[in-house]
Parts: sequence; structure tokens; C-alpha cells
Amino acid sequence: MSCTFATIFGILFRGVSIALGASKIQFLDKLFPYINDEGATVYELHNTLVSHMYSGVERFPANIAQFYEKEKKFEDLRERIENEILPMLDIPETTFSEIRKAVETDTFMVSEKKEQLLAYFGDHATFLTEVLRYAMLSPLKRLPQNEALDFHHIILGHKPPDPCTEFCGREEELNEVHNALSARNRVVLTGVAGLGKSEIMAAYASEHAKDYAIIIWLQCKDSLRKSIEMLHVKGSPYCSSPEEALQYREQLLRALPENALLLLDGVDWPLHSDTMLQDVMSAYRCSIAITTRCPVDDYPFVEVSPIARDEERFCLITKHYQAADTHRKTISRIMAALENHTMAIILAAKILQCSLLTPAQLLTNIYAHNLLQGVKDTILLRKVKNSQKKRYCEHIKLLFGLSKLNEVEKQVRCGLTVMPTEGINEQTFGTLMLMNSLNDVHRLIDLGYVGDRGDRVLTLFPLIRETVETEIGVNITQIASLYDALKYILRLQWHWKLPDPSLVETIIDNLSELTCPDCHQANRSMYHDAYVYFDRYGLFSAQSGILARLRQEVAQNPLVSDPDRALVLLYEASILRDTMPAKAVELLEAANSLISDGSDDIAVLKANILGSLGVLYHCAGQVERAKYSFEKAISLYNLFSLGFGEDYVTLMANYCVLLASDGCGKDSLSTLLELHKEVRAIDAESPLLTTIERTLGGILLAIEDTVEASKWLHSAYQRQCMQGGEDSPLAQEIHQAIEHYKLF
Repeated sequence: MSCTFATIFGILFRGVSIALGASKIQFLDKLFPYINDEGATVYELHNTLVSHMYSGVERFPANIAQFYEKEKKFEDLRERIENEILPMLDIPETTFSEIRKAVETDTFMVSEKKEQLLAYFGDHATFLTEVLRYAMLSPLKRLPQNEALDFHHIILGHKPPDPCTEFCGREEELNEVHNALSARNRVVLTGVAGLGKSEIMAAYASEHAKDYAIIIWLQCKDSLRKSIEMLHVKGSPYCSSPEEALQYREQLLRALPENALLLLDGVDWPLHSDTMLQDVMSAYRCSIAITTRCPVDDYPFVEVSPIARDEERFCLITKHYQAADTHRKTISRIMAALENHTMAIILAAKILQCSLLTPAQLLTNIYAHNLLQGVKDTILLRKVKNSQKKRYCEHIKLLFGLSKLNEVEKQVRCGLTVMPTEGINEQTFGTLMLMNSLNDVHRLIDLGYVGDRGDRVLTLFPLIRETVETEIGVNITQIASLYDALKYILRLQWHWKLPDPSLVETIIDNLSELTCPDCHQANRSMYHDAYVYFDRYGLFSAQSGILARLRQEVAQNPLVSDPDRALVLLYEASILRDTMPAKAVELLEAANSLISDGSDDIAVLKANILGSLGVLYHCAGQVERAKYSFEKAISLYNLFSLGFGEDYVTLMANYCVLLASDGCGKDSLSTLLELHKEVRAIDAESPLLTTIERTLGGILLAIEDTVEASKWLHSAYQRQCMQGGEDSPLAQEIHQAIEHYKLF
């Protein structure tokens, strides 16, 4: 047990008298009022956030913790605990005994802090206030002190990749890196794409692994900030905002000792313009090495150029093309024609090894291409500062064309452009691309386009990724299967185990950056499904990003239809439903006025809008308006025969809750039992049954039929454990209800 906010919150809420019937959000409202002394709203809570805080999926929000940093606020909290919270407890001694045990058994709390907290135990109000202060404001104090930190077990999945087995040479660069780190603990490898900067860094990490207590490899894309936010930390709770995630992880990296090495790969933006990077370079105690394509003036750097020595270049190509010795003269000309570019040499060798061309044929093609490019780009190359990179990209583009990829291989190559830069498990990738076999992936590995980092993790080399995106292009046909797979994943019931939502978020982010018009249209459809998906997981920042993109589409595209505009209003209302219900109603009524019930798709949208209005009207005590909205929505489902999907089951569950609260408990139960029977006849393992059974249990509790309530809630819990696992938020919520009402 550890002294987290989720632990203390859970102990307190379980100790509240059942007779009071307080919900989690009502209990937190008493503990942390929403309004400050001036009457202004300081922070907002909503049901999803509170449920996740209770189950430990999310940590205590930073904005509320910051509000209570002032000593006076904690004095107010102590007074509220003494006057309002303690009287709510059934058996205070039992509750505080559990809290004391949480403090005593917290393996991450330093002994001095334990002694300090336990000294307050005689005064329950002060003890609870101080424990809450610790749980709210000290996220990193639950880790051992810096001297005792075992970073190998705290920072996960960030080991340097093994250098490729074909790596050779580069002794001079490796020595320069070692000398710079030994002298100043800082070094930057700079050079154009595809020369092997990352491989040099991986080789250095492998060669000097015993010189460091730990080596951490961060794959950077877009910004250092985002890379640190995505750092995998054992025991780190889900953070409700990027700022929280950043603060939590950045402080941990600051604690790295002097004999640690932090490798930042792919910092391909001007180093002097990144204030966070400057802070990292100046304030961190550990050694730091960076790879970048940008010029460097402020830090010790090693310039990575094409391999200079003939023997090393020939050694490199021999490792990829076994017959190189037989054609040594022609091979030397091929390397010279490719300007000795490392990635281009490897790709050329792979083409020869796969017998797609003879060395003479390959040389002829390269000469012809270079002659054409020389004529076409003579003026351009004089003006473009990055002309060297452009020429290298042209070499890569030519070699792509000579590789004779089939359509499936082209789809794989394009699909990898939207995968995470740090790589993806090949089985997961095959599933996302709807591939029956991984043979085409393995051939791309053989051709050198796809890297295999070991442990079956696939990566697309940065220069190849850029060449595909900018020079060759990605069209909707090539990644249609990926869209189909995402549509399937996003529309699955959230009760089932799904791929890591952060992986889905990354893929959607990358897809949104594609520029082909067809992709934009497909993305709009995907955004709608993604919004609901992220809502289920409580990924509020991802939801906001999707909503921002949809707003932009609506604002910039005059051809956007009224249903699309109504859908954006529906999503905006869903964000505000718990914190600003009146505004949410206003948005939903505006959305409802935009559309009629003319087709199946529009009918579903209108029914969802009406169902959402029904929930808000019910919460506001407007029973008749709620009943009208629910019944109108249900009539649309019946009129268009829309079936028993998740939206319909949710609608019916909410309608039955309304009926039960309005004195029609028997009607609501019979409606739900009939719905349960119909859904079960279609699919006896449908996750929709969990929703129905949980609602049945709640209504039966409301009419005090605890025997039947226990039966349905236990069934819902067992079903959810089989489908989503015991640790899923829904399983925990049902289990907590069973414990709370002692339904054993």
C-alpha cells in the first residue's frame, strides 16, 4: 500500500455512512469546495475525472493542488475536515487505522516524513489534513530519496538500441564523443540525415555501458517537451494534463546522478531556440549526448560526415552484399556516384544482394539519374542551403524506384510513416495494417527500408520516412487498411481490452499531418470515432486536440454540412456537461435545431443529441422535458431500425434510470430485462450486457431490492473482469459499489 491520493480518497469514501448516500463527486465537493472567497470558480471536477482519481488511474489534479499550496487554504481544509468530514464517517477509528497503515507501509516515503505524519495521529483532523497535503503536493516524494533511486526499475523501456550488426568503422567519431563527454559531460553529434549519427550513438552506448550507472535513450520528435512527457515511469499515475506529466518526469530526470548518460536522439530543430533544452544542458547533473541535423555553436560537437576511408566504406557494403569483392571496381564507382552517403550505400547493397539488378545495371541507373538531376537542379542547388540533403533524398528516391516493391510492400512502407518514431511491435503493426502475413514486412527489412531494433520492434529510418512523406507521398489507397483497422478499434466497446490508447493517439496525430485531400476527408470521419474513444479513456488532452481539428475543419471548409456542425456542438457539450450544464444544454439545443431526421446516419446523430439533452434535463430536475427527449430519441431508433448498438443501450439505460426516479421502477426494470434478453439472443458475450446489468443493479438498489441488485452487479462485475480485466475502471467501479453496499 502507498500513501497516494487515490488510496486516501478510497479509504475515506468507503468509511462514509451509507445512510448519507453521498456520491464520489459530492464527497469531494465537501472536501474541496469549488468556490473561493471571492465567489469565482477556481477549478472544476467532473464524474470521469473523479472516478479515475478514485481508482488511481489519475493523480490529484495539479490546478487544485496549487490552489491549496497556501497555508491558509490548508487551515480551511482542516476546519472543514473536523466540522463536515469526520461526522460523515461511520466508524472513524477504523477509517483512520487504515490511513495510518497506508502511511506506515508506504515503501516510497522517507522515514523522516513518516515520523512527521504519524506524530499528528492523535488529532484526526490535523493528521488527515497533513496526509492529504503530502498526497496532493508531493508526487515525487513517493519515490525514495535520490541516493536510493534505482533508475533501472523506475524508468522503463528507454534502453539504447543495440547497434546494428553491420556497424563498422567510425572509430574517430567514437573517440571524439568519448573525449567530449569525459571533458565536459556534453556532446552533440551533428550532420545531415542518413549518415549514421544514431548508430554512432548506439555503438558508443554499447561500448561504454559499464562506464555509466544507467543510460537512457529518448527518441525526440517535434519537441523535447513531448518526449519527456512520454517517458515511461514505473508507478507513475496517469497525469491529467501534459504539464503534470512533464513536471513529474522532468524532476525525475534532474535527479539522474553524474555517472548517468542521457541520450537525446533526433533533436532536429535549432538547439539555441529551445529553452527547455538549454535548461536541460545547463542544469542536469548527468552526461548528455544529442544527435541533430542542425548546425551547433554553443556546445562541444562532433561533425558526422560521409565515411572518408575507402576500406571502411567497402567494409560497410560488404556486410550487406556478399559478392562485393567480385565487383570491387564497379562497387567503388557506385559509392562515389552516391556521394558516399551511408544510407544510400546500404540500400544499394541490399538491392544487389536481393539480385534485383547487377552492379553494372545499378551503376548505369545512378549515372543516368545524377545526369538528369544535375541538369534540372543546377540553379536550384546554388540557392538552396540544404542542397546536400536534397541530393541524398534524390538518391534514396531513385533506389526506392529500383527496388521493385509490390503494392503491399508500398502500403507497409507508407503505413510505417504514421507509426511512432521509436518503433512498433511487428505483430501490432500487422494487426493495424490488416495483414495476413508479415512476409512483406520482412522483405522490407531485407531491402533496408525498415529497421528491426530487436524484440520484433519495427522502425522506419528517419530519412526514409521523410522521403516517403515529402518526395513520394502517401495516398489514401496505400493506407486504407489502416483507416479500416482504426475505425474498427475506435468503435469497439470500451469494456474490451484495446491497444494502448497512447499508440492510437500518436497514429491519429501523424495521420492528421498528411496532406493529400483524400486523407483529409478520411481523417474527418476518423476524428468523430476518435473523440468518443478518447472520452472513454478519459484522455482529455487528446479529446481537446480532436475537437480543435474538427472546429478548424468547420471554420475553413465552406462545404461542411450542418450535421458535421451539429456533431462538433455535441462534442463541445459533452466536455461541458459536468462543469457547465446550462451551457451544454444551449449547445445541444443549437445542434438539434441544425438537423432533421432524414437518413439513418442523421437519425443516429439526432438521437444522440436528444439523449444527451435528456440526461441534462433529468439532472436539472426537468423530468417532462427529459422524458420527451428520451422518447423522441428512442422513436428515431425504432423508425429507422437502427439496432442495438452502444448508443442505443446507453440511451435506454438513461431512460430507465429516469423512469425509476419518477416512480416507475417496475416499468424501467421490465424494459431493461427485455433489452437484456434481446441483446443476449444476438450475442451472449456482448459487452453491452455489462451496461444493462450494471443499470439494473443500480435501479434495484434504489428500490431497496438488495438481493436482486447483488445478483446483477456480481454478474456485471464477472463479465467485465473477463472482458476488460479486474483493473479496468469499469470493473473497479462495479466492485466498489458491491463493497459499499456490502452485497456479498
